[in-house]
Amino acid sequence: MSVDNSIIVTTIIPTYRRPERLRKAIKSVLNQTFSHFQICVYDDASDDATKQIAHEFASDKRVKYYCHSKNIGSAANFQFALSSVDTPFFSFLADDDFLLPEFYETTLRGFEKYPSAAFSMGAVVDLDDHGRFIDVILAKWPDKEYFSPPEGLLEMIGKYSNWTGILFRKNVIDKIGLLDLDLEAIDVDYLFRAARKLPFTITKKIVAVFVQHPHSCSGSMGLRLVWPGWQRMNSKFQVDAELSLLVRKEIEKRIENDLARLLSMNFLRSFAAKKIRDADLASKSPPSQ
Repeated sequence: MSVDNSIIVTTIIPTYRRPERLRKAIKSVLNQTFSHFQICVYDDASDDATKQIAHEFASDKRVKYYCHSKNIGSAANFQFALSSVDTPFFSFLADDDFLLPEFYETTLRGFEKYPSAAFSMGAVVDLDDHGRFIDVILAKWPDKEYFSPPEGLLEMIGKYSNWTGILFRKNVIDKIGLLDLDLEAIDVDYLFRAARKLPFTITKKIVAVFVQHPHSCSGSMGLRLVWPGWQRMNSKFQVDAELSLLVRKEIEKRIENDLARLLSMNFLRSFAAKKIRDADLASKSPPSQ
């Protein structure tokens, strides 16, 4: 994919069988107040209207579309997209999430204020699949704008953003590499590794919306998926000789607490979803004679 000289940001949108949501995601990028970007859509061999939706935007040369010849899986699609970045800055946007109009402008302002920052984070509204409010990610962070390692990592564990609201410098890839495809939570691991090595800046201004679904990793990660992944993430830090023993122990404690929080949260969501399904079935059942 060739890049115009004025294009400095790539928004990666991996997608699979969500054409209508993809349309909304692309439009949210095109509506940005900052215009020097390209949108790279990576279709994981969808067999529906995804290609047609992408081609609706063909008149805008900033929208690029690539379709794999066969399905490679969500994580591998993200990896392929990440390895293809060729602009100074990049961001990830899942096909079911969307940006608010000042995402680029706000996060780029963070880099202007803190030139040494490797990534710039904005606040993200977390919604369920029915559009109901869950949380504002970053709301619980302290009122400061710049974090150095390992302070930023310790702050991130348990109340991290997700990468929907983050703009990265391309050199982050050079510093920490690509994604760990042996994990389900590839985004969390990537953020933890970045925060371990690199400084970053945050703003509590809301810049994006993250939507959780029952069938997505974020909405359905149970013990079988979460536990090994969190153990693997923790083990990376426990063998990091550049971290003091005190910091390593604090990381382990915070990861364990975060795991307990996630499991509790997913249990409550599963319980609530079952109650809703049961109530729905009861309402559709014929009255007893």
